Amino acid sequence: MALRYALRKGLGAWELIFEGRRAILKDEMGVPFVAWLLLNQPAEPVPALLLALRVEPPDRTCPGITEVEHPGTGETVLVERDAILQERSLALDDGDCLRGLWHEQRKLEAILEDRNVSQVIKAEVQHDLEALQQFIRKQGWRTKITPSPATRKVGRAIRRFHQRLATALDSTGAPSPALRAFAAHLQDCLLVPSGRTGRRGGDRHKVPGGFFIYLPPPGVAWTQ
Repeated sequence: MALRYALRKGLGAWELIFEGRRAILKDEMGVPFVAWLLLNQPAEPVPALLLALRVEPPDRTCPGITEVEHPGTGETVLVERDAILQERSLALDDGDCLRGLWHEQRKLEAILEDRNVSQVIKAEVQHDLEALQQFIRKQGWRTKITPSPATRKVGRAIRRFHQRLATALDSTGAPSPALRAFAAHLQDCLLVPSGRTGRRGGDRHKVPGGFFIYLPPPGVAWTQ
């Protein structure tokens, strides 16, 4: 049976098979991030910093983490490798905690949408949901994670990759059907659910800032 969806890295390029059509992608920073999300399809949103660590070799620093904003002056300063590792640890701790809270919020929202649940129980769940949302806002995780240099760099790399796909041409200079269809797929299944387009993918998939998630339609399974 012919492959329908595949993304594999070669020497200086990536081979894409989308809906049975084959195309070659130039290797660029955003491709490994997208590839990891497509091939792993995490059930919960992934922090940008964790995504960067997943795709970077162990002997390299995470993209964009060599500089941070000084909390007192607001200036950008260089940091040593030990500080880089500490920043990674702190950001991942925040990311894991916020991801757990986001998962709990989704469970409460699902109960509110269940027609078989009584109004009495829904009233209690609504109270719990409002308390949870207030707690998240007070902690300020959204603002601590979103401005991270790694978060910004991962987000920019993915958006630039998508923009190139959306305007891709084939060898004859005509619009590439495979690459532009792939761009539309990423728009609907990755960028919109992750809140990277200024639009949201619906109330059921509100993703915290600095996180990414891939939500493909049924039947879409990627291989390498």
